[in-house]
Amino acid sequence: MKYDLYVITDEAIAGGLTHAEIAQRAILGGADVIQLRDKTCGCRELYRIGRALRTITMKTGTVFIVNDRLDVALACGADGVHLGQEHSC
Repeated sequence: MKYDLYVITDEAIAGGLTHAEIAQRAILGGADVIQLRDKTCGCRELYRIGRALRTITMKTGTVFIVNDRLDVALACGADGVHLGQEHSC
């Protein structure tokens, strides 16, 4: 499948926007895929954010991916998980 706009949420570089705000703006701008990326928060917080993003993306039919955390992706019902090189076989 081809995607035209794949957006990675990262609050560290988002100028004060939350993951949800980044996702909402990206979807309004035509994003096909939203990837949750946060290397700083714990599992519970990442799950909470993931559930919020899953709700947003479900409403719009946008693909939702979680970065590096298969457990969180499965728990929040994401469409997939992105595993970096350190997670590859």
